[in-house]
Amino acid sequence: MRFGMMKEHRSLTGEVTAFDGSILYLPVKLEEVRKASCAHVVNLKSERKTDAAEIDIKIQMTKILEPNSDLCIPFYNVVLRRVMKILGLKLVGRNHYDPNSAVVLGKHR
Repeated sequence: MRFGMMKEHRSLTGEVTAFDGSILYLPVKLEEVRKASCAHVVNLKSERKTDAAEIDIKIQMTKILEPNSDLCIPFYNVVLRRVMKILGLKLVGRNHYDPNSAVVLGKHR
């Protein structure tokens, strides 16, 4: 549901985003896209599809990630999970597998 609400605002956030449900990673600062009253906070409104309730979305810039930062690991996880899905790999446990390359084992002794 959160992903759908964020997709409604692609005109503001842009096509290139990484979102894990709580953290939104963007390649540009939102202040450059839209001048807000508070430089680091953008308030948006969206409608929940299930009950048509109006939802307030607050996007706050917290920091700029340096490429060598340890904080980039969750970002890389979000991006790689999306890449694995695009490649058609399926998550089994904590590993990704290609279901088309499965090998059926005969009787195991």
